[in-house]
Amino acid sequence: LALAIGPPIGGLLLDISWRVVFLISIPVALLALWLSRRVPESFDPAARDTAIDWVGALLLVATLGSSSFALIEGPNSGFVGLPLIATVAAIASLVALVFHERTHADAIIPLDLFENRVFTSANVVTLLLYLSIGIVFFLLPTQLQVALGFSPFKASLTFLPMTGLMVLFASHAGEFTQRHGPRLPLAGGSLLLAAALVGMSWIGPDNSSLLFVLVVVGIYGAGLTVVVAPVTSTALASVSATRSGSASGFNNTVARISQLLSVAAIPPLSGLTGDALSNADQVDAGYRTAMLIAAGVAAFSALVAAVVFRSGPVSDRGLSAGDCRACVLDGATHPNSVKDAVGG
Repeated sequence: LALAIGPPIGGLLLDISWRVVFLISIPVALLALWLSRRVPESFDPAARDTAIDWVGALLLVATLGSSSFALIEGPNSGFVGLPLIATVAAIASLVALVFHERTHADAIIPLDLFENRVFTSANVVTLLLYLSIGIVFFLLPTQLQVALGFSPFKASLTFLPMTGLMVLFASHAGEFTQRHGPRLPLAGGSLLLAAALVGMSWIGPDNSSLLFVLVVVGIYGAGLTVVVAPVTSTALASVSATRSGSASGFNNTVARISQLLSVAAIPPLSGLTGDALSNADQVDAGYRTAMLIAAGVAAFSALVAAVVFRSGPVSDRGLSAGDCRACVLDGATHPNSVKDAVGG
């Protein structure tokens, strides 16, 4: 839902003041607190009386913080000085985090989740999908405003076809996945995203038709509608109900890290660093490169989904997602057969 309604609201607020954008977090946080008291919560009895993994949390923050700094500042300095230090710190923190989580009884990231091939595969697809999504949400508005001269609000209105499609039809994608499994929506939806991204690469000063922009964004919105709910539900359905909280938290973290990479790493690879983001000619050239990179990532996501997941209806034997584990994805014959849900 945030993907759908964020751009129009953001564009409206930017026309008022860019500072107002940060204030939107306050009512959203208050709404989340209110809803949290009314949403059923999963509970792992084994987690009772366990200690908080403070060391793991600090190492995770250090890994994400230092890698973010290195990716953002490194391209501007050639990865010397502080960016080089941040790169070394990120690698060291990641190694320490993995070692700590493997040996800690109450790990903040339960590494045994990755023994589940469906869960691991779903998170790989999540990483790829949100990498391409992040590129679009960052660079398409930049292209529209800097290279084509759109106002922030006008640029945000071009996302309305995507908004409408996701609000109206995203739930149906989840129902389809329940009936037919995740292969078709994740592979087919990713290919649709790739096709739309190739179309988006044509948006520029020589092809600035508002109708063309709306059509391409609409196709992209159709792809998002098909993939966003299934990729999350696939990850969650692959683990027991008692561990769905950990699975959900990790899957969301993967999505956020992927979007971070899309903003911090892809623009520099496309030649968009520093003042280039305010130069119309440089933005146009870099934008086209970035969209083609995003299309390639989405196409690879389609390949991974087609190879890894199998088709088939959800098991109707009355088993919960936790009891059935991978069989809820494709009707595998054995309730605990993760192997049957993937191609191997």
